[in-house]
Amino acid sequence: MSTDLELLQDLPRIQVRPAVKIETLQSCSATDDNKAIIQQENSETDDCQTPKSEEHKIPAVLSCPPAPRKAKRNISCKRKLTEIDFFEIVNREEVDSFFQSSFELLTKRRRQHGEVNSASCCTKCLLQPSGLNQSFKRPCKRQATVNGYIYTYIMPGSNDDDEGAMSPALVSEVQTICKEDELVESHEYHKGVKHLCGRGLKKLPRKYILPALERPLLSTKDGATNLKLPIIDIAQLQGPDRVHALESLSKACQEYGFFQLINHGIASESVLDMIQAARKFFELPFEERSKYMSKDQSAPVRYGTSFNQNKDRVFCWRDFIKLNCHPLSDVLPHWPSSPAELRQAVVNYSKETRSLYLMLAKAILESLGLVETEKDIDENGSCDLLKEFEDGSQLIVANFYPSCPEPDLTLGIPPHSDYGFLTLLLPDEEVKGLQIQHEGRWVTVEPVPNSFVVNVGDHLEIFSNGKYRSVLHRVLVNPLKSRMSIASLHTLPFNSMIRPSPKLVNDANPRRYKDTDFATFIQYMASHEHKNKNFLESRRLTQLGDA
Repeated sequence: MSTDLELLQDLPRIQVRPAVKIETLQSCSATDDNKAIIQQENSETDDCQTPKSEEHKIPAVLSCPPAPRKAKRNISCKRKLTEIDFFEIVNREEVDSFFQSSFELLTKRRRQHGEVNSASCCTKCLLQPSGLNQSFKRPCKRQATVNGYIYTYIMPGSNDDDEGAMSPALVSEVQTICKEDELVESHEYHKGVKHLCGRGLKKLPRKYILPALERPLLSTKDGATNLKLPIIDIAQLQGPDRVHALESLSKACQEYGFFQLINHGIASESVLDMIQAARKFFELPFEERSKYMSKDQSAPVRYGTSFNQNKDRVFCWRDFIKLNCHPLSDVLPHWPSSPAELRQAVVNYSKETRSLYLMLAKAILESLGLVETEKDIDENGSCDLLKEFEDGSQLIVANFYPSCPEPDLTLGIPPHSDYGFLTLLLPDEEVKGLQIQHEGRWVTVEPVPNSFVVNVGDHLEIFSNGKYRSVLHRVLVNPLKSRMSIASLHTLPFNSMIRPSPKLVNDANPRRYKDTDFATFIQYMASHEHKNKNFLESRRLTQLGDA
């Protein structure tokens, strides 16, 4: 089945470290399960060869032929083994998780097509490599080498019949890891991707390798699908066709959670100055950038790497600098003084994006029916709701994604939603990378020149009581080119409580979310790995109408 093979091509790279001082194993029968059986190329018996208690670094390939009788034909394309010995799996949990989830999906697919009955398919059948696998016990037939290749075939469940339903072929390169590399890696990756790239990486460090089912499918049709987001024209929002523009805005927030904003009015000089200043910051020596490293999520300036490096199990391929921008008089003294032009560039850019955000916030409120031009706006062109937005927080985030040696194994940013009200993103127009989840698929956003990509945040979803949706998005990395984007995140003041607007709660549309604030978000981030929309889901009411 082609679908099966596509699924199993995502088998994670099995990472091993050389076994040290292994106890000599007893000979075992060829029919024993859960024991490593090594058959030398010219052996005529099925007894195990006794391995030496020595330390080796072993390049190896693990494969699963469709059936035992076809093993010799199926291994012809595999790599040659230089040594055969025992090794220990480093990322056992990742491999275990992959096989559990993928074979469950595989079983479901086959049953739906009537290709296998429930008795002949095991949903938790796992690969058992040769070596220190006492903690990796699973129903598995014996392993062998033929013509210098090592292969493993997996039987369904505890079925001892060689004619049972076999798993499709799968191959994974084994990566050997020495303890010295582990020590260097664990110390270095917290310094950021830019720092690691300076070492001339040709392979992706294991800290950045995602579990197979979380990797971007760059070679599939979904990975190549591009999407043109709805276009919102600021000129129309400010002109006589405002009613139609508000309808388009509402539809975009409901159906996509994203839109492209054109004719935004921000000077091109401000945009270019911001981009150039951010690039120069990432070009600074690590010693200079590291001055602004902090674990404090509310720090006025914070340089870091990954998504949430304090909690991320697997790091993502991104460095960033975050600058709180309101009130400017309080935060400006804390910003980096190098490069020299950075402070003024951020001041100008933040002021212009803030004005643009307030214009959009007013349109959002109007599209939700919460502000009516004649009734709710006073002589100064303001209203109570807008006054709270005017005092709101603003965070400028410059994201830097260096070129990546193996972009199909990692992400620049994992799937997530933004916690705030609205995000105004200045994308890299030359290197695409932003993907959103639309209609169950990951699609790549086609950037429109001289535009902003705007997305709904969790706070707006809560405030609109679920009418407008924050949408999962992620960032791909590029094998040849670095990429940079500038995000301006906006929401209410840090000490404000976010809750569904009372005007949007009624019997037909009961309250869907708990009250929340920035402190709650910080506490969540400190104790959880921020993935998908987990924070927003933690604020969702389990029973509608209960506060």
